[in-house]
Order: sequence, then C-alpha cells, then structure tokens
Amino acid sequence: VWIIKLTGDKKITDGFPILIETNTDSVAITIDGKSQATKQALMVSGGKHEIQLSKEGYEPITATITVDKNNNHFNYTLLIKHEFVFVKGGSFQMGDTFGDGSDDEKPVHQVTLSDFYIGKYEVTNAQFCKFLNEKGNQQEGGEYWLDIESRYCLIEKQEQNYVAKVGYENHPVVEVTWYGANAYCQWAGGRLPTEAEWEYAARGGSRSAHYKYSGSNNVDDVTWYSSNAGGQTHAVGTKQPNELGIYDMSGNVREWCADWYDGNYYQNSPAKDPRGPMSGKYRVLRGGSWFNGPIYVRAANRVGNYTTVRRNYIGFRCARTF
Repeated sequence: VWIIKLTGDKKITDGFPILIETNTDSVAITIDGKSQATKQALMVSGGKHEIQLSKEGYEPITATITVDKNNNHFNYTLLIKHEFVFVKGGSFQMGDTFGDGSDDEKPVHQVTLSDFYIGKYEVTNAQFCKFLNEKGNQQEGGEYWLDIESRYCLIEKQEQNYVAKVGYENHPVVEVTWYGANAYCQWAGGRLPTEAEWEYAARGGSRSAHYKYSGSNNVDDVTWYSSNAGGQTHAVGTKQPNELGIYDMSGNVREWCADWYDGNYYQNSPAKDPRGPMSGKYRVLRGGSWFNGPIYVRAANRVGNYTTVRRNYIGFRCARTF
C-alpha cells in the first residue's frame, strides 16, 4: 500500500487535495487524461473527473470520481490479470516416472491431450473477492464456498464487501471448497483443469525437461513448501516458473482439479483426453502446498478429498479450452 500524505496548513484556494490508496506500488495515474505524479498531493478541482490507474501485469481501472471538500479519499484494488498460458497438446508419460511415488501414481501410462490453456498463476484472494462481491458467498453441497469464519481465511467481510486482508491480496485464495473453485472458474469464463491437463502442464508440456518438481529438480527453486514457506502461503509468482512459464504448480497451495479421485484410475485410464471417473467420493487435488514436504510437491503426486473440505493450504487455478 502506498499513501500520499498531506502536510502543512496552507489554505488551498485552487482545488482540493485528494488521497489515493491502492494495493500495489508503482501505479501510473491519469486524471482526465493527464498523468499525475505519485509522490505528492494530487490537486484536483471540484466536480467529476475520470481517473485511470494502471500497472503492468494488473487489470487497469477506469472510474469516475467526484471531488469536493468532503470527498478526497479514494481506495482501489488492482487485480492481477487472468493470464493464461497456451499448452500445446501432445503425449506424455503420466504417473510415477521417478519410481518414488505412491501406489495411486501407478502404473505409468501414456496420455495424449488436446490443446488447452491454463492459468499462469493460482487464483488470488483479490480475484476471489471480486467474484464474491458479485455472486455472494453461496452454499453448495451444504457448505459455503469460502470458510470466511476460519481464522486462517485471508479474506474478510467489511460491511457488505469482501476484501483481502492487507498484505495478502496477491496470495492464493485458501479455505475454498471444490464447489467454490468450480463456480469461480465458470464465472471467469473457464473451468477447472482436468487432472491429466494439470500434470502435463506441471511437467512443462511439449517443452518438458522431465523434472521431478514443476520446473526443476531442486525443490527450493520452484516451490514454497514446509522447509522454506514459514508456515504460510506466499504471493503468487515469486518462485521460478516452469518450462511453460507457469508458476507455483509445485507447492504454495494444493489445487483442485475437475476430476473425481480414484486411487486405481491409472489402471484403466483412457489414453486420449482422460477426464477421470464418472463419479466418486472425493475430487482430485494436485501440486502439494506450503504445508507439505518434498515428496508431496512432486509433479506426479495426487490426492483426493471431499468436495466440501476447506483448508488453509487448498486453492486452485483456472483452465480454458478455446
């Protein structure tokens, strides 16, 4: 957060000083098409004005503000853009290719996938707030999409609005059910990735260097996990990306996938665009988290959990088919 502080008591006769707060630094500001300095008070005449805030990698904001002697404080949240990475379809060996995985990662089998897009980043608290402010925190499967009552939740409700806790705007959303993740992806014009799509993207797709973790054989290079995360999530995109330029597919938070989970599914999985069992008790989670050790943040690791479960290490990312 950066704040313009007003000092001095000189009477202002040619306009009003305004204070603008955003949730990130180095923001470019224009008022009525004219660039404004950000290290000093902004002097604006009374009345309505068009304000624009922009920063590379964030969604720009254009809004109309009304300035008078009683209204000189404006607060904005800039959201990370929903950046998708194109994943060229192809074939890969899915499962425990390093020989150190669990039984549900066997047998290793060849899978061929069609082209798709997947989120460059995990969905953040700030992005999920925008969804909640439009759709509300609805119940599905008997539980709310987001467990906002959890002390681990990084989103809070202020009056009628959902806002990310200060400093956690660009951390991945947690305490979200599978239903909440699925609803968000649909609202954003996408879907949850299939388990096969997730693993193919995590392994680097057609550019794969066959790493154990997503982007490296050195877990610390690409992963927030139990030994380096300090017991919490971290802002998305702060570790190295994988071969496709995708971040945090190993660690930070476990990620919901579209598929039902079956520990024996690999024994009879279709070779082309598999989408998991037709039904089940659990949904698939991938990628491990800040809570887990190295064995759980491998690209091949897979677990399942109830669709209504909510944890401070579970989040998600979106996918699309164009």
